[in-house]
Amino acid sequence: MKIRYQLTLLFTTIVASFLFVFCLAVYFFYAQFREKEFFDRLRDKALYTAEIWEYEQNAEALFKFMYEMNLTNFYSEQIRIIKNWSKPEYESDKEFERVINETQFKRIMKGKELHIRKGEREILGLLYKSNSKGSYVIVVSAIDKFGLGKLNTLFLILALGWASSVFFVMLAGYVFAGRILKPVSEIITEVSDISFTNMAKRLKNRSGKDEISELSRTFNDLLERLDNSFQMQKSFVSNASHEIRNPLASIKAQLDVTLLKDREIAEYQTVLQSLLHDIDRMIKIANGLLELAKVSGDFTMLHFQPCRVDEIVLEAANTLVRYKNECQFTFDYETLPEKEEDLFVDGSQDFLYSAFYNIIDNACKYSSDHKVAIKLSFTDSTLVIKFQDHGIGISEEDKKRILEPFYRSDAAREYAGIGLGLSLVQKIVQQHKGAISFHSQPGFGTLVTVKLYKNFMYS
Repeated sequence: MKIRYQLTLLFTTIVASFLFVFCLAVYFFYAQFREKEFFDRLRDKALYTAEIWEYEQNAEALFKFMYEMNLTNFYSEQIRIIKNWSKPEYESDKEFERVINETQFKRIMKGKELHIRKGEREILGLLYKSNSKGSYVIVVSAIDKFGLGKLNTLFLILALGWASSVFFVMLAGYVFAGRILKPVSEIITEVSDISFTNMAKRLKNRSGKDEISELSRTFNDLLERLDNSFQMQKSFVSNASHEIRNPLASIKAQLDVTLLKDREIAEYQTVLQSLLHDIDRMIKIANGLLELAKVSGDFTMLHFQPCRVDEIVLEAANTLVRYKNECQFTFDYETLPEKEEDLFVDGSQDFLYSAFYNIIDNACKYSSDHKVAIKLSFTDSTLVIKFQDHGIGISEEDKKRILEPFYRSDAAREYAGIGLGLSLVQKIVQQHKGAISFHSQPGFGTLVTVKLYKNFMYS
């Protein structure tokens, strides 16, 4: 069901419920008022009858005359004066059935006024204590023809009023919901026109502070991120294709040249050595792409556990030194931890090792002295690891793109590498809810700062 219909139905249901309760209350209170007012009139009639019975010598003849001349106050009026249950003192209509039973008569004789209703007939009985004739019961019953008629008319008016009100409320709710949801319909139309071929298109700018304007701005932010992702993906595919094509082209060219004529064994060995170098480069690219895909995946499937950061950093640095003897590093604590728990974060030890290894490898590679200084510091909630080198540095322009896969600055192209290391590092740090930053000047080295949160637990 469309939201417009849902809103209309909800609005109509709420208003109809309130109107129904209101109409029910009006009907109920008027019915109570009519009944009380009619019983008050019956009581007055009973007391008036009792006074005539007590003071008029020929009261029964007077009652008969009033009855025959239709001088009664109520429609279908019946009066009984009872002193002894088995033999009433007076009955206005002897053929009319008794409207109260003996139990009710005895209750009235004890001084309790009786109010009952049988069908449309309403009955009042009360005890009258006469000075001359003793105590006796006056029972007056009648049908409130006009009062009940008014009550029925009120019921019809309320029912018709409620039904017509519900109809108009439904109509108004439908129109109102349409006006409220019109901006949403416009957004749906605008979004439907956007596809991967025109990702640069944006929704109409809405400057209001309402939820629709906020939704529009959120959509535009989402489209901006999607557009950036598509552009990065295109750049990634283009760069990956270029990086893979280069060694393949080199391999093909070397094989073509080698096969032009017979050569000495030494020449074949030289060609094979060059081919092996190109194949190693392709393997590095493939491994880098696999690592990047792995850290870009769903980290909820990984089992995060407490990891001691200083040990992981030292392991990565020592491993690099074993493979590259020219690399050197120093490790120091800027602030000493108060307890061993301060050195732990929740995360993946393998991925953190990969991130630190890539940072240290870059620092050694791009420094002429192949030295990197590593410092560890603490706050109440974070661990901060700093990697300082004295290499070629990074320009402000290159900082904007340095985390893109396969991106390499002009200054870095003379060094071996494929441009995936820092992209891998960024993904790992982000998945650990951390942050990475760069402070650098060309020719003066680079400071890479990684911040990790102690109490982070992936969820």
